[in-house]
Amino acid sequence: MQYNILMKIICATFSIVIVCIASPVFSLTEVGENMNTNISTANKLNTISLTDAIELALRQNRSLVRGQLGVQSNNLTLNSQESEFDIKVLPTGAVGYSSESDEAWRVAADISKKTSSGVVATVTPGVANSEDGENTGLGASLRIPLLRGLGKQFSMDVVYSSRFAVKQSKIEYYKQQKTIILQTVSQVYATIQTQQKLGYLKKNLQGLEKHLALAKLKEKAGVITAIDLYRAEIRIKEVQEELTATIELYENNRDQLKEILAIPITGNVTVTAPIDFVPIDLVESDTLEIALENRIELEQSQLEIGEAKRKLAVAKNNLLPNVNLEIGYNKFGEQVVFDLPDESWTISLTSDTDIFRKVEKNEYQESHIRHRRSLINLEETKQNIIQEVRAELNSLEKQEKQIAIRKEQAKQAQGKLKLSESKFRHGMAGNFDLIESQSQLQRAQTDLIFDRIGYIVGTYRLRSAIGTLVAQNDREGITQ
Repeated sequence: MQYNILMKIICATFSIVIVCIASPVFSLTEVGENMNTNISTANKLNTISLTDAIELALRQNRSLVRGQLGVQSNNLTLNSQESEFDIKVLPTGAVGYSSESDEAWRVAADISKKTSSGVVATVTPGVANSEDGENTGLGASLRIPLLRGLGKQFSMDVVYSSRFAVKQSKIEYYKQQKTIILQTVSQVYATIQTQQKLGYLKKNLQGLEKHLALAKLKEKAGVITAIDLYRAEIRIKEVQEELTATIELYENNRDQLKEILAIPITGNVTVTAPIDFVPIDLVESDTLEIALENRIELEQSQLEIGEAKRKLAVAKNNLLPNVNLEIGYNKFGEQVVFDLPDESWTISLTSDTDIFRKVEKNEYQESHIRHRRSLINLEETKQNIIQEVRAELNSLEKQEKQIAIRKEQAKQAQGKLKLSESKFRHGMAGNFDLIESQSQLQRAQTDLIFDRIGYIVGTYRLRSAIGTLVAQNDREGITQ
């Protein structure tokens, strides 16, 4: 009879152990698998639009993937901290032999639960066999904090800290998305910018080569001198040198874009994006209002203020003595059956607090400092946002005026080139004005496209400054 009961208890204990071991294991491979799939898709693309590039970057940029893993890691840490308040079952057992006694064994389990207020309740059933005989017991206990740690906001401090860390990691991931979008846009347009410059240089080189062929005929006919030939040849070499440097810059820009998109460097990719100049008309006061409503940095500062205030309350509570009320009750019997005729109970006050509590006092003062600093950071963040928005608006306004000037310069250079070509063909002048006009036209066209692209990229920077670059629905749940 005793043997059967003992075997049932042992089986039940090992069942509990198996349940504990068989806890679910979280997989972190999903992000990596999606990334590999996206890379395979990107390999098949020869031409990538600006929209495609942004989508690719948001899916598989390595910095963003690391950010996603950081959020997952913080979530797992939060789950671990929250598990402290779950019901815990700790099976224990022992069996042994001694020269002074027969076989001895013990099987028990501690079943405990910590409440959000800090109270810990424990139930401990167990059976044992020793030289004093067989016995069965069932114990119950309560540990109640009376001063330090009593209350939800204090006992769950580590949980609240982990929740704050999760929110912070989500905010940082959101800010990373803004950074990657801006990097992608800038690099796409930098590639297009050098591509456009290559086109102008090649066109200029073709014109110079035609001019050189015509100059050679005129020089043989005695219409122009050898100095005109040297001038044309020197200019051709200068353009060829600039063309070589621009090709290298174009390849470097493409490689940097591939790095942002996390696609193979060896792939041949062409990017496309609109380069139409569409001026925007914004009122500064309205733009600043939008920025102060949408910038997530302000929400982050508010979160930091709330967390600093909470930690200040915890530090103040830690100044109190650590005093616990412990209550215990036991039922036990001398047979391996659950017939427990005997009982006992205990009640006690315990404390293990440092009298001077210098560490706790310093931490309380540091919490005050952190709270004051968080308030200052909020005001500083507001001012930085206002300054950033104003700077972007001023930059766009300046670029808009600059584009108008560049257009006029290109128009004047075009007229000067036609005039110098006509004079050269009719033998009214040498090729100095002609070569200079071609160089001025190429420079004016290049500067114009550079300013137009700078204005387009500036509009994206302005959207980032006012907090509308990333869709609002991507922010839902971040600070909740």
